Amino acid sequence: MHKDKQPHPFSSIQYPPELPISQRRDEIVSAIQAHQTIVLTGETGSGKTTQIPKMCLDAGLGLKGRIACTQPRRVAALSVAKRVAEELQVDFGKEVGAKIRFTDQTSKQTRVKFMTDGMLLTEIHGDPLMRDYEAVIIDEAHERSLNIDFLLGHLNQLRSRRPDLKIIITSATIDTEKFSAAFDNAPIIEVSGRVYPVDIIYAPLDELLEDSGDFTYIEGIAESAKRIQDEFGHGDILAFLPTEKDIRDAMDLLESRFRRHMEIIPCFGRLSNADQQRIFQSSPKRKLILATNIAETSLTIPGIRFVIDTGLARISRYNPRGRTKRLPITKVSQSSANQRSGRCGRVADGICIRLYSEKDYISRPIYSVPEIQRSNLADVILRMTASQLGNVETFPFIDPPSPAAITAGYQLLQELGALKASGGTGSTRSASSSAPFSLTPLGRKLSRLPADPTVGRMLLEADRHGVTHEVLVIAAALSIQDPRERPMDKEAAARQAHAQFEHKQSDFLALLNIWETLHDNFEKLSQSRLRKFCKQNFLNYLRIREWRDIYHQLERSLPKGGPAAPRAATPPSSGLERDSALYHAIHSCLLTGLLANVGRREETNLYRCSANRKPLVFPGSSLFIRQPRDKKTGKRKDPGTETGKKNRKSPEWILSAEIVETNRLYARTVASIDPRWILDVGRHILSHSYSDPEFIPDQGRVVARESIRIHGLEIQNKQVSYLKVDADKATEIFIREALLNEDYPAPANWTFLEQNRRLISRIQNAQTVISVAHWMGVEEAAFTFYQKRLKNVASIHDLNRFLKTSRSDLGRDSNAGESCLLMTEGDLTASEEAAIDLSLFPETVELGNSALPIEYQYKHGHAKDGVTLKLPYGKAKSVNNALLDWLIPGHLEPKIHALLKALPKDIRQRLIPLAETAKKIAADIRPTGDTLVASLRDYLQRTYSIETYASDWDEAAIPDHLRARIEVHDKKGKTIAEARDAQTLHQKLEAKQAELSTTKANDTSGLWKKAREKYEREISSISDLRGGSAAPRSTSNRIQIGAPNGIPLYAYPALRASSSASQLSIHLSLFRSESDAKAANANGISALLEHELRRELAWIQTDLKDVQRVGPAGVAFRPIHQLKEDVYEHIRQTLRTHDLDTLDPDSLHAAREKAYEKSKGILYKVVDQLKLILERRQTLIVQPLIAKSYTHDIDRILPPDFLRHTPHHILPRIPVYLEAIAHRAKTAAQNPARDSQRQNQLDHYRRRLAQVGTTSAANTQAKNQNQITTLRWMIEEFAISLFAQHLGTAHPISPKKLDQAFAQAGSEQSPISATTSPDRPSPSPGPSATPKPQRNTAKPDRPTQADLDSLKKLFG
Repeated sequence: MHKDKQPHPFSSIQYPPELPISQRRDEIVSAIQAHQTIVLTGETGSGKTTQIPKMCLDAGLGLKGRIACTQPRRVAALSVAKRVAEELQVDFGKEVGAKIRFTDQTSKQTRVKFMTDGMLLTEIHGDPLMRDYEAVIIDEAHERSLNIDFLLGHLNQLRSRRPDLKIIITSATIDTEKFSAAFDNAPIIEVSGRVYPVDIIYAPLDELLEDSGDFTYIEGIAESAKRIQDEFGHGDILAFLPTEKDIRDAMDLLESRFRRHMEIIPCFGRLSNADQQRIFQSSPKRKLILATNIAETSLTIPGIRFVIDTGLARISRYNPRGRTKRLPITKVSQSSANQRSGRCGRVADGICIRLYSEKDYISRPIYSVPEIQRSNLADVILRMTASQLGNVETFPFIDPPSPAAITAGYQLLQELGALKASGGTGSTRSASSSAPFSLTPLGRKLSRLPADPTVGRMLLEADRHGVTHEVLVIAAALSIQDPRERPMDKEAAARQAHAQFEHKQSDFLALLNIWETLHDNFEKLSQSRLRKFCKQNFLNYLRIREWRDIYHQLERSLPKGGPAAPRAATPPSSGLERDSALYHAIHSCLLTGLLANVGRREETNLYRCSANRKPLVFPGSSLFIRQPRDKKTGKRKDPGTETGKKNRKSPEWILSAEIVETNRLYARTVASIDPRWILDVGRHILSHSYSDPEFIPDQGRVVARESIRIHGLEIQNKQVSYLKVDADKATEIFIREALLNEDYPAPANWTFLEQNRRLISRIQNAQTVISVAHWMGVEEAAFTFYQKRLKNVASIHDLNRFLKTSRSDLGRDSNAGESCLLMTEGDLTASEEAAIDLSLFPETVELGNSALPIEYQYKHGHAKDGVTLKLPYGKAKSVNNALLDWLIPGHLEPKIHALLKALPKDIRQRLIPLAETAKKIAADIRPTGDTLVASLRDYLQRTYSIETYASDWDEAAIPDHLRARIEVHDKKGKTIAEARDAQTLHQKLEAKQAELSTTKANDTSGLWKKAREKYEREISSISDLRGGSAAPRSTSNRIQIGAPNGIPLYAYPALRASSSASQLSIHLSLFRSESDAKAANANGISALLEHELRRELAWIQTDLKDVQRVGPAGVAFRPIHQLKEDVYEHIRQTLRTHDLDTLDPDSLHAAREKAYEKSKGILYKVVDQLKLILERRQTLIVQPLIAKSYTHDIDRILPPDFLRHTPHHILPRIPVYLEAIAHRAKTAAQNPARDSQRQNQLDHYRRRLAQVGTTSAANTQAKNQNQITTLRWMIEEFAISLFAQHLGTAHPISPKKLDQAFAQAGSEQSPISATTSPDRPSPSPGPSATPKPQRNTAKPDRPTQADLDSLKKLFG
């Protein structure tokens, strides 16, 4: 099993005496020789990493096999290997070597082999027994990485098979008892650590600079470094930061402050070897090393005296449910914090400054969460299965992973097609399942690839599509950090440089573009020029080299071993569109490994993915659409306001390489895809669900909505035939909705259906009222009839095929196939209980000399439920409530029963039992030509001596299906009105007539033309309205001009005034609506009155010189010529004002005479009144107090043209309004609060008046304008009642009266007045509702006690 014993290559082994572990050399060597496994723990600086391999040599190991020593990081493996080779005085790469990814610096002579834990795992897959090794040292086991835990579990299993294999587990801080117990209580050796003590200083950020506000840990490091620089003369500083970005930001800040005194050196995993070695080199300046948690273990940096610990680290966490990788910055554990403090105290007393409080430190967990419990286990499960290392559930992990993580790992591998359950072909397995999984051929290929299973799945698919080179490039790029750099201070320049590589639809192809651009440069340029090229284009040279190395490693690992030939075509950015075959092939391959990372657009840049994740496209993506910033706030505007090309939108569907949560959830490296690719690639994991099955009349088939989902994310929702989903249910829906639904118009060739429907309707007519259960039995009987004969029929096509097949089976007769679907009465009425007297439910009713049809329908809740009487418009006037009450004899008993139940209690009790009483009355009572209620009142009076009144009866208690429904149609059969009582019907018919009059349809234009020729003419005097065959009757406001389709068509006559070229003309015109006629008539009559008084107005106009009598007050108010015009306009409007709404010549003549009398002396009266008003105004405005505070009130009452807008009867009140203002000015100071309160009340109504005026601005009807004018002067009277009651108002006024006036003008109830109108109308029913007759409660017909007392006095 072992190799032959080799000669000892080391002449002498020396141990540095200053290291604490050197003092325990003999004890440790003895323990190694005596035990198969030992656990060695020692504090940082004890020397265990470099000295334990030498002690293994002293214990006689390394002769029959090699000594493997693992390190968690490449930089540590290389540096420790070189240090040990130097101490053993041998050449590095020979007796002592190292092997890391892409680099193997070992030889056949190598006895001590340092390597990363990942490299050792790779060797185990090829040699699970580890035959090449005699001892294995697992260093830094406290880090509990996934590889370390897997190695420990494998070594634990291997001990029994390799009893000669020595296992040494070392760490600075470790849960020794847990490790010892896992290895059968292996002995524990503890070694002291530091040579010099370390002081811990807690300096929480908020205590460093309390006055500086927000204080970041980068600023805290700068402040701590300054204190060290000021207080301590020598000693290097090691600062721990969570991320590489933080290190770069800190370097910018620290170099600006300490460049002269310190050398700022970065340290993180992706630095080159040369850059990493800088931390070990001496420097004339004090070194300030900025490191991630890579410097926590393994690396012993000489000269470190000070440690600055932020207490933070970026630790990867995997969410197995959402398959989301989280990279949060979290607080490190106590053990990690102790590791960090242990980095100092090597050369002198050390100081560790923790930028957090001691309380915070104590509250943290003692040990970090093992990586096995926060990682994706798919790769571990795959390699364990391939290497036959057992099941992950039973594998001896130190801390086993959660069942959810194990289940997620198995599910991902099944999704990738790598595993299948031994008992099935792809069933999902739970974590607790005992049935093992087995590798598929594809899974075996995956296990041989040095890549994540998802990446490997893409590579294997690429060969089938012929895009191996392209996918290799992308897969290798996904295995490293993004090679593009975006320095914060040069972000714009970096974005511009990277633009040459961008692909507008795919970040994956952008990576391919970078590769193609660099490919030739690798061959042509020297290393220095290539570095310069990368720097100019903001590409990280080291990551580019790593990318190339991974590409070649994956290429060599692919099946068949052949190299992937690069495509000779131009880079994809030159025109590779999403619709192209190459784009499709590449992204279909990527989809095979990333099916959980597809997303559907929610809004710009935001997507919905599986597990209800909502990631944002990473801002560095070429598919990210930048929103413009608001110029005022600086914030990004809402989605959809993106900049750039017009109408640019985020793709509907994307594929992302990973979904990572940092400060928020991001989709990184995304591409636009067609969702049909998902259906093709992921068909093995798609789920189908069906909902909303229904019959679509337009399509003539039963369909359902099919939802296709992947991991809960809907990919497609479409309409499909439901027959293939559930044939029985689809057939049932078709029968009920197509065959039993009378509203569905059947195809003409289904002659059986019309006969069946008539039969069903006839039976239902009789059973509608007698028994609802019987009717339900009829429908179910009809359904059963069809169900027995029809199978797998869910569309018109299916039923036609059934009929065609039946005809060929039964004979050549065209009706033979349908005979099996014809119903008989026996098929629908199986019991004798259904038999009733059909004469109680007539099919027609005699009205005049016509037999009108009656229809019966049982559609509960439907507008047509119950009985429908259809009649033409000409018969509608004959309909009354008595006819409807007695229309259906079979309804009489239940109607009477309903009415009796609604009677007042004292009457109802005398008729108990009501059901028997109703039955008796129905048998005795006969139609009398009166309504049913009137007949019942008479019957109760005669038979039971019970006197009732109309208010006792509630006809609304009768259910709708018992109240006959009237449907009126025109000559063409179109329904024009419907109701369940005569009053409502007649109202609707009147509305229909008015609507017809206003309609400008072609079929009524001829009638209007004839009517206008007959009636319309010019009017020059009132006498022209008298007599003549063409004159409309003065007592009628409408004229019937025709009856299209049997509906009367009315025209409304009115006077229309028009003027052109200063010539007034008045015509008698016909209008289509009564409202238009009234509006025109008001102005037309005014114009006619003015025309009749034209001579009087002419004399008044010649006497306007009298206006000069107003004197200086008038001149100060308005130029005298404008006052004359105002006076004349005021008189003209006064004389033409009227309240008529008729064309009766006598009424018009009387109005003319009244205006003529008013014209006598009106000019002198108006001038006198005007003089009084203007003199009073002048008196007020010269008073300082009034001029200062009340000028606006005076101007409101007396604007310059007030005469044109003030009614004549208001003129005498204006001096009173002015006097009220003067009185208020005197008394306001006595109680300012009361004055302000009253002013607020007044302002409220003035605001309402302004609202009414705005609403009615477009309305020219005189009524509306008159209402506004009335409201204006009512408010002025209200002001007198508030501020000068002693002056008296022209009429009673109050807030209530104002509210009522505003309500009539169309304004809502005033919130300032809580008055509620008792007769406010209730809300009207909806358009589809049929109003029921209401109980008469407004004016009861029952005599009151006062009525009875009056009668006693009269006859007493």
